[in-house]
Amino acid sequence: IALVARQSGEAASEGRRAAILWAITGAICFALTFHFGQIAAEEGGELPATFLSRISGLTLVSAYLLATGTSLSPTRPFLKTLSLMGVLDAIALTSVLAAGSIAHPEYAAVASSIFGIVTILLAWRFLSEAMKPVQWVGVAVVFLGIATLAAG
Repeated sequence: IALVARQSGEAASEGRRAAILWAITGAICFALTFHFGQIAAEEGGELPATFLSRISGLTLVSAYLLATGTSLSPTRPFLKTLSLMGVLDAIALTSVLAAGSIAHPEYAAVASSIFGIVTILLAWRFLSEAMKPVQWVGVAVVFLGIATLAAG
């Protein structure tokens, strides 16, 4: 991941510490989501676990919006797209939670954690973002790691 995210020049140094801290926070929350989600799915099923996580998230975001007085009116033109993103995210989470009941559930968590790489590849393909050779090596290493897990 570090190879793929690698940049050069001033852009790489600006905000690097903040980006690293946010990335670590995101990774911890990502891992905890799957850990607690798979425990909840074992106890009550994947759909209730996903439903409870979405209700909890909606409650927290709503409380934040009310507390800060943030208006949602600028997002109205994007509600269809945001709704689709929410549905796809719920399907993805439910799928990973369902994988918790099969042998080696860690494979699902690891495989799903490459969404960042997929996002970078989509930005390269559709937004013409530049990819340096060392970044392509990073992408290859990530996919080789997944292939190694699958072969083991």
